[in-house]
Amino acid sequence: MHTTARRTAPRIAVAALLAVPLALGASTAFAGPQTPPPAAEKKETVKLPETPQEHLAMSEEYKKKAATYREEAAFHRKMLADYKAQVRPDPRQAFENAYVKKMRLHCEGYIKDADALAADADKFAEFHRLRAAELQGK
Repeated sequence: MHTTARRTAPRIAVAALLAVPLALGASTAFAGPQTPPPAAEKKETVKLPETPQEHLAMSEEYKKKAATYREEAAFHRKMLADYKAQVRPDPRQAFENAYVKKMRLHCEGYIKDADALAADADKFAEFHRLRAAELQGK
């Protein structure tokens, strides 16, 4: 066999092996349109607060959510601090440990988002408290 033929024969065999799954997979692409899954029969409606009591209840719910978000942010702050304390830096390295960096980026992003959600929940709680007072004529 010629040397060029010896080199191309395995390449042809590999190409043929790779072409079989592609050919089999392509047959489903040309099978025709598929029917979409049935839409939800019943759409959920949201009950908006109308009375002062409903607005006060909504305000309390937002206060609880804000507290939960702050707990999540505090948990991630502690997790990051504990992780940094557990992973000792190598004095020979001039850069941040890759594992610490990954954990720091994860926690900082989560903390930022949780703090923002807590601030928004506080604003919504205040809005509903003021709306309840307005409806009560105060």
